[in-house]
Amino acid sequence: MEKSLNNSKISSITSKKHNNDKEWLLFYILLNERGFQSELSGKSLIGNIRKEWFYFLLSKSKHPELRYCPSNIIIISDEERAQILDNPTIPERIVTIQRDYVELVEQTKSYEREYLDPILKHSTQNKHGNR
Repeated sequence: MEKSLNNSKISSITSKKHNNDKEWLLFYILLNERGFQSELSGKSLIGNIRKEWFYFLLSKSKHPELRYCPSNIIIISDEERAQILDNPTIPERIVTIQRDYVELVEQTKSYEREYLDPILKHSTQNKHGNR
């Protein structure tokens, strides 16, 4: 039983690392597509890339199926995070995501399968010297 618990823990850690790597990959893609600036204010984002620059409109803990959905993530500055819900465009964006929820879930599955997963697999293989 001890061995199966250890295997379960290892599997859980591996899964969390994979999800974290995939999320960072998405963050880099979004920054490349949208630019290093807040989508709310246009303020430039300077320095090392930070998780705080990415805001999930529908939380990934309550809506894990939208964790990799580009439409569910906006790029913001550190200062904007504290007052994010005061921004008048945020409720509109949330309503849009809720309205298009089923379609976005399907698009996200496709985006993961056809785009994120192959890039992540390729980068992991090359990182470890596997080809």
